[in-house]
Amino acid sequence: MAQQYFKDGEYEKAAELYNKLYEKNNKNDYYFKYYFNSLINLGDYDSAEKAIKSAIRDRSKDYYLLARYGGLLEKKYENEKAEDLYKKSIKKLDENRNQIIQLANAFQELAKYDYALEVYEKGTDLLKDESVFAANLASLYMRTGDQKNMIKYYLIYGSRGENTYKYIKQVIQKQLSDSLAFELRNQLYAKIQEEPEQFMYVDLLAWVFVQEKNYAGALRQLISLDKRLAEDGRRVFELAGIAEKDKDFETAIKALEYLTEEKSINSPFYLDAKRMWLTSLRNKLNTSVELPREELLKIQTGYKETLKELGKNNQTALLSHDFAEFEAFYMNDLSSAIGILSEMVERTGLNDRLKAKAKLSLGDYYLMTGEIWEGSLLYSQVDKDFQEGFLGELARFKNARLSYFNGDFEWSKIQLDVLKASTSKLISNDAIDLAVFISENIGLDTTTIPLQMYASAELSALQNKYDEAFLTLDSIALIYPDHELEDDIWYLKANIYSNQKDFEKAVGFYQKVIDKHADDIRGDNAMYELAQLYENVLNQKEKAIAIYETIFIDFSNSTFAIEARKRYRVLTE
Repeated sequence: MAQQYFKDGEYEKAAELYNKLYEKNNKNDYYFKYYFNSLINLGDYDSAEKAIKSAIRDRSKDYYLLARYGGLLEKKYENEKAEDLYKKSIKKLDENRNQIIQLANAFQELAKYDYALEVYEKGTDLLKDESVFAANLASLYMRTGDQKNMIKYYLIYGSRGENTYKYIKQVIQKQLSDSLAFELRNQLYAKIQEEPEQFMYVDLLAWVFVQEKNYAGALRQLISLDKRLAEDGRRVFELAGIAEKDKDFETAIKALEYLTEEKSINSPFYLDAKRMWLTSLRNKLNTSVELPREELLKIQTGYKETLKELGKNNQTALLSHDFAEFEAFYMNDLSSAIGILSEMVERTGLNDRLKAKAKLSLGDYYLMTGEIWEGSLLYSQVDKDFQEGFLGELARFKNARLSYFNGDFEWSKIQLDVLKASTSKLISNDAIDLAVFISENIGLDTTTIPLQMYASAELSALQNKYDEAFLTLDSIALIYPDHELEDDIWYLKANIYSNQKDFEKAVGFYQKVIDKHADDIRGDNAMYELAQLYENVLNQKEKAIAIYETIFIDFSNSTFAIEARKRYRVLTE
């Protein structure tokens, strides 16, 4: 009840109750503090002074009471007397750790941070332990804006053990700025020179580099640390994942090459490092305007040598799947991709989910070669084996899309309408997009021929028959001028040009969709694809930022709105 009165500002009632509590428990400082503060808030300085003097007599070793008395005297404009009490309280301190903390807290409550610092510095000398109050000193220096001393004491505190070291990372991360990072780096470099045996300083320096997205700098430190401590490469592997996710493929590749060249095949990260290394090489190619033949051959050789080194087994199944994907989409060698996956699905003892994943990709490659029913058969097998869950739903979507390619729009739409309720947001969104697209276009004319032609062009593009796709799309525009499919035709052309790395034409067609059909079904798709091109390939970040902002502000209902906001934040940090 006393607490509630104090919280509500009813200090007279609070003072009465706290006084009764304190009289029954005259050693309980909690009751006294709130009784004393209630009197001050009432402006009853005489009663407050009488109470604090009585408490000082009763508890002469509680030096923090002198600081409170000083705070009261300041309110009475007796500043010199107050300063004398502050100094007296510090002078009286001895090796009692609790008294040191309580006096410092009393000064902090009065916002007397310089005195609180003085208390902890004296306490450090008294207890002859520079780390005992290091966290308190660091926190106070942070409050006063003294970054140099804040870092100094946090580093001292961190040296006490791994848990304290994790704590200072959390605290510094909340405060991190360019100036703080600069000061932290400088002190860490000095500490590394002074105490080379303390690995935490190297790790913390690498952590600072990661916060600044200087992954190359972090890698140098972590490789040094890995070698010095003869570790298994975990730190380097984790950094590779961070760099790869942030699209610093150069650093990711160097980190993974260190792991695959310096660690043995028995290393816990060797296989994953090999696979990620090849993936990073591919992703790096995706950001270039060309696909150099020598780079493609390097990756192809990497897959072959790794599979030869590690063997074709359950552990390397994902690597085989990746290799098939590389052969299909980068080397345009569908027969090789089909051969790799056919062998994989026939392998005995292969995990059912891995086998299903291989079947779905194999179905795609059969579809790309024109063997549509082989593809449909594989999709149906996965659908049957995984009637519940993501894999089954993905198989059903692929079969629904195949019906669309074949011009069986009604049956395709029936399947897509069921898939709209998919637990997978990705499948649900794709099902909604294709179902809406079919609905909008089969009701436009008395004939479905334009839609059949468009679906045929999409299939041709999927099969890398780009000339055939362009011919069909141009025929639609010629036979059915100003048709509602205009934005879809431009969007598909943009995608094809992007796949061919003819980015100038791709940008032109995406922009045409945006300029003339921004509110139509392909409008937000074109915006997002164009923003991705500007960000990841053309290195025009400002244009990407502007488009991402438009998507999440003007097209907030778009399925791309959330991702656009994320990319905007990353690019504007």
